[in-house]
Amino acid sequence: MDIGGDVYGVVIVGDGNVVTYYADRASRVEPGGSVPDVARRPAPSDPLIAGVLWGRDGELAQIDRWLRTPGALVQVHGVPGIGKSALLRRIAADRRVAGDEVVFLSGAGRPAEDLVQELFEVCYDSPDHRPSPMRLRRLMGMVRALIVVDDFDGPPGDLAALLDATPASSLLIGSSARGLVEDSYYLELRGLPEVAAMALVTHQAGIPLTPAQAVAARDLCRRSGGHPRLLLQAAAVLALTGEIGADPRSVLAASLDLDALAVYRVLGALPGRPVTPGLLAALAGIASAGGAIATLTRLRLVDHSGGAVVRSDDSAHEQFDAAVYASNLAAWAATAARGQIVGSAPAVIGVLELAMAREAYDPARILARTVAAALGRSLRWGAWGRVLDLGAQAAARVGAADDLAYFQSEENTRKRALGLAAGLTVGGAGAGVAIGTLGGKTGAGIVSVQSIAIAVVTAATVATLGVIGVSVATTHPSSSPAAYVTPTIYNPSQPVVPPLSDTGQPVTTRPSSPSPPPSPSRSPETVTPSPQRPPPDAGLKLSASSVSAGQAVTARATGFSPGEPVAFVWSGPAGSGQPATTTADAQGAAARDITPGTAPGSYTITATGSVSGRSAHGTVSVITLTLSPPSVAAGQKFTVSARGFDDGEPVTFTLDGAPLGRVAAQAGVASLEATAPGTPGDREIVATGRSQDRRAPARLQVTGMDLSGTWSMSGGGSIELRPISGGWEGYWVTEVVEPNSGCVFHAGELTLRILGSHPNYVSTVRWIHGQNGQNCVSKWADATVTVRAGGDRIDMVSTDPFNNTISTPRFLTR
Repeated sequence: MDIGGDVYGVVIVGDGNVVTYYADRASRVEPGGSVPDVARRPAPSDPLIAGVLWGRDGELAQIDRWLRTPGALVQVHGVPGIGKSALLRRIAADRRVAGDEVVFLSGAGRPAEDLVQELFEVCYDSPDHRPSPMRLRRLMGMVRALIVVDDFDGPPGDLAALLDATPASSLLIGSSARGLVEDSYYLELRGLPEVAAMALVTHQAGIPLTPAQAVAARDLCRRSGGHPRLLLQAAAVLALTGEIGADPRSVLAASLDLDALAVYRVLGALPGRPVTPGLLAALAGIASAGGAIATLTRLRLVDHSGGAVVRSDDSAHEQFDAAVYASNLAAWAATAARGQIVGSAPAVIGVLELAMAREAYDPARILARTVAAALGRSLRWGAWGRVLDLGAQAAARVGAADDLAYFQSEENTRKRALGLAAGLTVGGAGAGVAIGTLGGKTGAGIVSVQSIAIAVVTAATVATLGVIGVSVATTHPSSSPAAYVTPTIYNPSQPVVPPLSDTGQPVTTRPSSPSPPPSPSRSPETVTPSPQRPPPDAGLKLSASSVSAGQAVTARATGFSPGEPVAFVWSGPAGSGQPATTTADAQGAAARDITPGTAPGSYTITATGSVSGRSAHGTVSVITLTLSPPSVAAGQKFTVSARGFDDGEPVTFTLDGAPLGRVAAQAGVASLEATAPGTPGDREIVATGRSQDRRAPARLQVTGMDLSGTWSMSGGGSIELRPISGGWEGYWVTEVVEPNSGCVFHAGELTLRILGSHPNYVSTVRWIHGQNGQNCVSKWADATVTVRAGGDRIDMVSTDPFNNTISTPRFLTR
């Protein structure tokens, strides 16, 4: 919606920093707005549709017992298709019918910061407002609900962000892999027992099974381990053909009409990413996807996720034209409503990534430019950042200077708004709470970026959630809500009290949360200092037990005299820092952000009162994580080294949340050698010590495999693969006689082409035909190429162009 000329929308950041979006140029930042009030929305009451579950009574009972614990975190994990979504939806539906407040969200393909924003918008009515993490936690501390997040497979930092954003609610998470969070409940969902599996097949088939069909069904139940999705597909095949085959999915896919097949292929190109019906039609090039989706749903070839659909198998990508997909999507987005673009963000990013991988840079550039403003304007800043990054890469590839400048400018705006730019202060004097919310409500000085990191649970949570309050101004005033929630910003000069519910009772928060939420403070009028009372012994609490190099920790000292100057100083492996002095408040407390030295190891932070002479101490570890090399080819080895842990402390390494290994630190160092994933991309490596707040992250760049070099052919001879633009060409190293025709492949002859990057390759191979070495002719034919993990073997299958028979599989090794 345009607001006055070419203005697309206005976003107010923190305490008055305005980001203005334009329809035809980059946004800008300037002071001038205010933080709006918010009103609690009624609990969602629409009925959740849930099907009948077979053989899951034990799991339902177990999860119900766990959820009786206030603030419980329950994670249900298992392989795709095992029934996690059905189980979570059943629990959510039953709880809502029982009168509990239940919020059901889909996490598929969504960054945690966008998921948290969606959760806030479900719970609170405010004009497009994005609160700061501290205010968000205070507001969500008043929400006591069951938060169900399905298809959540983000890294550990994303799960920490969800935990921090839901301090008073219970969380029920469905994911493919188990997370690494202490004080939580885990349930690995497995296949159905044979009796339940057979009942499911019979029920879904809708016909009595013959003895032969029953035998085949029982055999499939045993071979699949009772995997529900495979059983549902087998039932669909049974209803379609009267038989149960060994590969139900292939039978069902072969039965699809052209529209359903086109939609199925689109979803195959975007594995794991939900796509809305309107976007599916645009990508597939059909008028409507409704009929195709109905067919695919009936055949159990797709799953539904938050109003979108996702392909129900994790097979290899389909053959497709990434440029066409990107162009179709850009044309759709040019006329789509902003909400439609936001709802399709996971698919938009998936198409952009595919276009970049297939070198369709210009369509990718146009697509990113088309959708960027809508995502930023709608406060989906995780998706916005990814689109800006991909758009900048595409613009740089094609030399589009204007677009590159636009993407870079928008990214700078995003970083400034998130408080991540080095040395940035937004809004000038009086904007202290715009970012850190560590001053009074109207601000009392500038808060550094480091203090923001302490205001939340961990630095990873800060980066995930964003670190400022954001709201969107509208030119159309809305009616005033009946009731507002106006939390008071935390002020060190006021006592900290637990947040109270609307009944006056303290809000119960999750015991395992790394730090208690800042809470509404008593007004200054209620504070009555008692000078006659002697102050308690001095104490010092730190907001974290470890930090990364260059990151600050908040030190809060207590037990000093009101108004007394308190000096903070650090000492450790990097020497000693300069004293930093803060005046104690009316309660004798003083807080300061302290950045210890960058050398890894243990640092002591000391707070000393200049009048009373009292002192208190605390320790914090500086932990670093280095990768050698920081960029590695897919499937190759690299080394991770973490420093700053205690001797003997167990250190767990993860890659995008998946375990890499666990070692004990020796002399403060923990190292291990690992293998890079087979798919190129930007990966997160995290080292975690004995607790979740003792961790350090690093980024690993995984590049495509280099297939260059000499390879031995399984049928004899050697081929040299030489790099070309976009792939490799293979030449015979020695003369080879083809055994069937007697014809000769001569040394130095071109015989093979491989294009693409791991794991998606296209290939052609040269065939030779003749008889007894005479009348020899050659033809090129397409080949299917698979490169094994580690890059030491290439498997090839091709169809003989002379007689249309499939060849015996060949392979290359090195």
